Amino acid sequence: MSAYRLWPWARGKGLRALGRSQGCGRQAGAPQRPDSDQAPPPEQAPSVPERAVVDRIVDGAFAVLLVGEAESERIEPVDLLPEGTVAGDWLRVRYRGDALVEATPDAEATDQARERIAAKLALLRRRGSRAQRDEG
Repeated sequence: MSAYRLWPWARGKGLRALGRSQGCGRQAGAPQRPDSDQAPPPEQAPSVPERAVVDRIVDGAFAVLLVGEAESERIEPVDLLPEGTVAGDWLRVRYRGDALVEATPDAEATDQARERIAAKLALLRRRGSRAQRDEG
């Protein structure tokens, strides 16, 4: 296998970029090719369940989730989510590394969010009708 396929950043930099000095072995701190006889890393345990909101569904195939308090964006196939999930639904999710391993509906959080949004819309409508009366 060529050095260019393993380390594309080494292109045009010669053997030194690969950790070799005139082909005389490996230098300390240089990138290392993984050996096939090394044991794979132990499997990561699933994360603690986090709350996530379905921000939007794209093309009916992918859902954009905002996960945790930081609302980190994750894109997941809709097939991995509970059936009937729509934008605005809240979920409890678990990840193993970057892979979604569990997603369950959080009906209580979904209801609370919808009630909060309905109250804000009602307030805006009242303010809007008051402004129209003042103009007319």
